[in-house]
Amino acid sequence: RLIIARSKMGALDFSAKSANDKAMKDLKENKIPAAKAKLSANNGMIVSAFTDLAKKAMEAKNYQTAIDLMKASRDASDATKFRTGNALQGLQKYDEAIAEYKKLTGGSSAEIAENGIADSQHLKGNDREALNAIYRTLGNFQNSPAEVAALAKIDQWGLQKKSSEFPEMAGQISNVYIQK
Repeated sequence: RLIIARSKMGALDFSAKSANDKAMKDLKENKIPAAKAKLSANNGMIVSAFTDLAKKAMEAKNYQTAIDLMKASRDASDATKFRTGNALQGLQKYDEAIAEYKKLTGGSSAEIAENGIADSQHLKGNDREALNAIYRTLGNFQNSPAEVAALAKIDQWGLQKKSSEFPEMAGQISNVYIQK
């Protein structure tokens, strides 16, 4: 916009336009980016505070509060999705927990997601699907902490004693045990 102000003499004065242009340039180049950076930093502190509170709620086994805090944080990180799955598992909402873990299976957190799925399936009473999740872990994440955790679950759940129900298990896990 062209801002024109009349001077005392009645002549046109274009200096107001120049001052306006300088102010707009300062806003665009300095003040707006600084305000955005400040908002971003504040958002990070808020998410961190919600995350800390959610962790404390999880430790206290107050799972619904933890879920509410994680939702309120609006944090879409893999860690928050995994914690939400754990909280849902704590509330015995296994299907919802599995759905939350499945959101992670295509990314960098897939190995912990598969173990979360295995836990939820086992707690739900579906050892066949729990074993399928363990097989995916063993096949996709060799020599990882997730692989060791998956093998520990087989021992912990006593699935080796159920070889008649799961005849393929010996072949699936024996190669991994031999490597270890």
